[in-house]
Amino acid sequence: CAANGPATASVAACPAGATGLAGACVVTTAAGTGPATCPTAGTALVGAVCQTTATVAPTAGTSCSLTLAAPWVSGVTAPANCFLTYGEDINAACLPGDTGPVATVCTDPGTVTTSTTSFVCVVAGQAIIAGNCVTSSAVTAGAAGVCAAPSVANGLGACRTNVANATTTFSCAAGTLNVSAATPPVNTCDTSSGFSATAGGVLYSCAAGTPAAVGTDVLCDLGAATSGVTTGPSCAQGVLSADAASCVVAVAAPVAAPVPAFTG
Repeated sequence: CAANGPATASVAACPAGATGLAGACVVTTAAGTGPATCPTAGTALVGAVCQTTATVAPTAGTSCSLTLAAPWVSGVTAPANCFLTYGEDINAACLPGDTGPVATVCTDPGTVTTSTTSFVCVVAGQAIIAGNCVTSSAVTAGAAGVCAAPSVANGLGACRTNVANATTTFSCAAGTLNVSAATPPVNTCDTSSGFSATAGGVLYSCAAGTPAAVGTDVLCDLGAATSGVTTGPSCAQGVLSADAASCVVAVAAPVAAPVPAFTG
């Protein structure tokens, strides 16, 4: 015999790590620092500095010659009025035959005399970066005590985030918890007991099959029986031979063996 009843739902509460009462649960976290910004219009944050975003090409300056023994490396200053040290040029490339740039350093494999043109930025304070004249300026540090959405400041230097109650769980004081496939699911407690043919009678259970009662009889129904008829030869007299072709009769003298009859 089976029965079911409603499962017991857990008491509404806040999830682990939250404070407050059910329906008003709060998670508190430390306030952070807002992003750094560039205070000057037309600049953008590049690494730890602000740089102008307008494209300004360098201006060609004086020409000069430079003769150096191998290897040439960045940091060697040309004589006279050459503005650039030997390294990558304003197009972030090395001279033909050189290797690199590696970390802005170009290396020449031999002693070479070359003529080049220096490039300068006409605006004071600008420098050539990736082929453009760029003005660099300091960034404005991010503000302290910033709360990332959806959290908000709690007025005590921390951030508060409202969260939902903990997920409701179900349990059974007795029986087995059963969760239906319905939407939303139905949680029940299933119990079972023995069965009796009469009210108040002795309780029985089935190791196999389905409990059933016929009158005062208690049965375990194992399903429909398999029906069918199998026919074979039989002997009205004597016994069937091993090959089932004849009936063997014990007599004092030899006689013709009777033919078996099929009686079903």
